[in-house]
Amino acid sequence: MILRTIQLLFVCLCMLYPVWSEGKSIQANLTSLAEESGKAVVNISAVRKVDSRERLKELFRLERQAPPLEEFLDRFQSHLNPELGSLQRSMGSGFLISPDGYIVTNNHLVAGAEEITVLLHNDDNPRQAAIVGYDTETDLALIKIDATGNLSTLAFANSDQARVGEWVLAIGNPFGLDHSVTLGIISAKGRALGAGLFDDFIQTDTSINPGNSGGPLINLLGGVVGINTAIMAHGQGISFAVSSNLAKQIIHELRTRGRVMRGWLGVSVQDVDSLMAKALALPSPGGALISGLTPNAAADKAGMHVGDVILRLGYRVIEDSTDLLRTVAAQQPGQETNIVVWRNGLEQHLTVTVGNKDDMFLEQAPHSEQAEKASTLDGLTLRPITESEGKRLGLNSPQGLLVLDVRPGSAAESAGLQPGDLIMQATRRTVRSLKEFSSIVDHARKETGMVMLLIRRGSKDFFVTLALR
Repeated sequence: MILRTIQLLFVCLCMLYPVWSEGKSIQANLTSLAEESGKAVVNISAVRKVDSRERLKELFRLERQAPPLEEFLDRFQSHLNPELGSLQRSMGSGFLISPDGYIVTNNHLVAGAEEITVLLHNDDNPRQAAIVGYDTETDLALIKIDATGNLSTLAFANSDQARVGEWVLAIGNPFGLDHSVTLGIISAKGRALGAGLFDDFIQTDTSINPGNSGGPLINLLGGVVGINTAIMAHGQGISFAVSSNLAKQIIHELRTRGRVMRGWLGVSVQDVDSLMAKALALPSPGGALISGLTPNAAADKAGMHVGDVILRLGYRVIEDSTDLLRTVAAQQPGQETNIVVWRNGLEQHLTVTVGNKDDMFLEQAPHSEQAEKASTLDGLTLRPITESEGKRLGLNSPQGLLVLDVRPGSAAESAGLQPGDLIMQATRRTVRSLKEFSSIVDHARKETGMVMLLIRRGSKDFFVTLALR
């Protein structure tokens, strides 16, 4: 009996040893991973000046497109000292991708910042950082510090190969608690949160809090599978990271160009349901139905028609309208590619030269005589639009100023202005020239320190308020 008991205990120990051994191995791996990867994770502090109007908006929790309340704020603002404002400090995370000081982080952390400082692992001396480039569509930014070239770095892994249930680490600066390490699993992939066209989030139950933004989500091999970006309000264990495969492409363009160039066809599209497919004699639902064309844009020049269904772009089968927009955006402007459309019950093969999304309804480059008239004012580089651009926008006469560039860290960037925007009005007065706009702005600078602009972006008009220095 005693011998039998000893035999059973021996068998149990033999069975448990591999589990215990594996557990010790995983623990040792996690400890080493946290130690090594943490050397490349940095704490980021950004300071921006928030004007009194924006503080009022935050207080009243107003939406930007609320005209009656906007008017109330305009009147209230006139009684405030335009110089009054407050410094807003935000803290977050980032990680080094090169020994010479390039750092990946979130755009919302550094956007509009007047000063960005970076604190390296085991370093008590903050370093000044500059914005190399940013992308509002994916909330990614690339910043740089001066470095001698001997810094620890992290590399991007292939997020397509990451699996649901896989263990991941997050390292960051939650609530100012620098270099905190948390462990969890990948809960889901390919999440769309309604943040934009390029939603491709990894969901994780790894503990992520304010201050983790911009930090890495790391697999057990030490590769970055995501950039921690968002948490679900009032939710526990539900956080989101931008997938590394999307981030790799964006960061490469920011590093080489300073901005992201996205392809554009100039079409309005919608999904094809079963009833539409039947009416169009399509074998099955799918593709993107063209409901509108921008004159002289890429699709129009390629011979596409309203009512065509785009089935393939290059070698890629188009599933729906969102798939088309993402696929086109991934193309390089100027790239020539084959496209297959469904028209009158037959497939038609066309060739399209992809346009630039930044151009939208406006010409890609200013005419030489217009380029000479470009001027920079309060962080904005502007020029009048041409007559042909005015016609394409449906204007009876050329009016408005085209935003060619927005200086990083300026009040214009903080207000949300983007290249390609058209300034239609300033303080409710139509602007037709740089001289006229400059005069309105100078007057507003003396009176209130603020100017309200009517902006046209694509087919949408809205107001923004710009703080003047």
